[in-house]
Amino acid sequence: MLNGFHCHLHSVCSHSAFECEHSHSAFECEHSEVQPFPEHIHLIDADAPVNTYDLIQIANLGLVYTTTVGLEMALSGVPTIVVGNSHYRSRGFTLDPSSWDEYQQQLAQVMYNPNRFRLSHNQVELAWRYAYHFFFDYPMPFPWHLWHFWLDVKEWSLARVLSDEGQALFGETFRCLTGEARHWQEAE
Repeated sequence: MLNGFHCHLHSVCSHSAFECEHSHSAFECEHSEVQPFPEHIHLIDADAPVNTYDLIQIANLGLVYTTTVGLEMALSGVPTIVVGNSHYRSRGFTLDPSSWDEYQQQLAQVMYNPNRFRLSHNQVELAWRYAYHFFFDYPMPFPWHLWHFWLDVKEWSLARVLSDEGQALFGETFRCLTGEARHWQEAE
């Protein structure tokens, strides 16, 4: 029971990219930290046959911190409460409480009448436009990536990145990282 409302099922998906101490999966860490697990909360391992998109299709509400799943829920019309400082917060298609009391109030309102808070056609369209720009226009080339950083550094040493060749590929990225405004009309 939460604020007088019965909570039937909550699902938490572990992210496959996260591991904790001793190379345990996030699922194993989360499961070991909370014992016993409340029976209305189901922790779903990253390699389970059910996935995030299956859950979005049956969800009445999303609660997220900063994950892009909140944006993906909005694309499906699911009302989503965003509590972290996510890039898509306050863009017109999420609920964005600014305090604990406001969070509790929004949560209670959506749980009381979830259909009233389903996103309108215009909000879903706005979310799709935002997602398109975020995934296709916003990304910029970068020489080093987290998953294979040391291999990337061997291929793209700092000297090579600062060379004419590197500047042709990554110059705009580094100029933006140092505070220079991006020229969107020139972006490919």
